[in-house]
Amino acid sequence: ENRCLCCTAALLHFCAGGLAYTPTPCPLSQAQTMDPEQLASAATAAGPQAAAHSEYLLAGARQLKEQGNSHHRQGKYTEAIQCYERAFNNLEAHTTPDAVALRRACQLNTASCFLKLDQPDRVIDICSAVIASGAESMKAFYRRAVAYEKKNQFNEALADLRQAAVLAPEDPTIPRAIARVQVRPLQLY
Repeated sequence: ENRCLCCTAALLHFCAGGLAYTPTPCPLSQAQTMDPEQLASAATAAGPQAAAHSEYLLAGARQLKEQGNSHHRQGKYTEAIQCYERAFNNLEAHTTPDAVALRRACQLNTASCFLKLDQPDRVIDICSAVIASGAESMKAFYRRAVAYEKKNQFNEALADLRQAAVLAPEDPTIPRAIARVQVRPLQLY
């Protein structure tokens, strides 16, 4: 019997879980025999199911992020990274504002973990991706600045700290970091 990719995946999912699989007509095959009015009606009927699936994935990603946060608080940064990256990847195809915000939070949390693991190049890559996406994120600029500072790239660190200060002028951490970065090159000599 010919099955579309979705039907084959469903069959494999059921069989792998030891569940009985009851074949149903393939939606793809059915769609190929529908007239335009039937197809439009079927698409309208599928809307709520698609929305429910999207919300299900979003809830799962939120749960993974919370697990990552728990690992982060416990100092288990590698485990936290795994949770954040799974949440990020699970929402890859989703473009709703909630999904985009959650993906960004996972990226920034991953960058925080890499800072703790002393991997500044990874932090720079992640934060640069967040910034390149158009996000005006104080955390992205601040964490990238800290990573640049760890690499003794003080001009880059200072530029990012100044941008972070523009985005969060009330944050008292940023002026202290600027002062620290301004004197660091002098301490190296």
